[in-house]
Amino acid sequence: MISKTQLKNKSAASIATTSLALFLVAQPAQATAILDVFEIGTYSQIYQLDIPSTANYGGATPSYNIDNSGTLIPGGIDRIGYYMELQASGGDRQWVWASMDAFTQNLGQTGVPVISTGAIWQQLIANMNVESNVSSIVTGTGIGTGNIEFWHNCYTQDNEIGIPGADGGNYDFGDNNNNTASCYGSMQLHNYGASQTLFAWNAWDHSSFNDLGIGNNSSGHPDWTFANTASTYSLKSLEVWVNPTIQNVPEPTTLALLGLGLAGLGLSRKRKAK
Repeated sequence: MISKTQLKNKSAASIATTSLALFLVAQPAQATAILDVFEIGTYSQIYQLDIPSTANYGGATPSYNIDNSGTLIPGGIDRIGYYMELQASGGDRQWVWASMDAFTQNLGQTGVPVISTGAIWQQLIANMNVESNVSSIVTGTGIGTGNIEFWHNCYTQDNEIGIPGADGGNYDFGDNNNNTASCYGSMQLHNYGASQTLFAWNAWDHSSFNDLGIGNNSSGHPDWTFANTASTYSLKSLEVWVNPTIQNVPEPTTLALLGLGLAGLGLSRKRKAK
């Protein structure tokens, strides 16, 4: 016998998943990771941002196209995933996805770490999965050599927390956010075991630079510091996803709606690429 509480919970889960499917139909261009990332099926989107060519946020909130950071996720989250998509005019589209065990339960601290969020993440991350269409990126699951450098501060090259293999004379995967002022900004995800920056977006808190790249920068500092490359990309998007600890299985009707959303997303990407 199914209780009223069970029916209520089942109905709420179905409504939530149906809403997600309808949302995908309405806003297909803002969730490209769904088409590219194998792992993403159980994840929920928190943020999507069209990265500006110039930014100097200070404490202001970035103009996210999608912001679900106020959503309550019963049971919390067990993983966080980041997806960056870049394309220069006339160039090939590049993307990278990296997920890891959750380093916070505060959804508002998973996005761009402007000073108003209180987020500063300089730490190792566990159990990282990496997918990408960029041949130089080392992909795999359960990677144990990940680290993040997310902060609003200015920073220096010295390897503050002793990341193995980091070069204290270069801006790379092991730097030092030793300045309390909100004066440059770093949003970098690395695989230090491969001596590799997976993606970097820096200087979103500076008026003269805006650094952006996937993989290591081959013509300057590996983590793209001072590269000032954001304006070279016509497509530049950042998405943040989380995996809820408690999963709900959608009803068949909901799955059909979700399929329609994905079909619309594919058509939208094809039009955009032409």
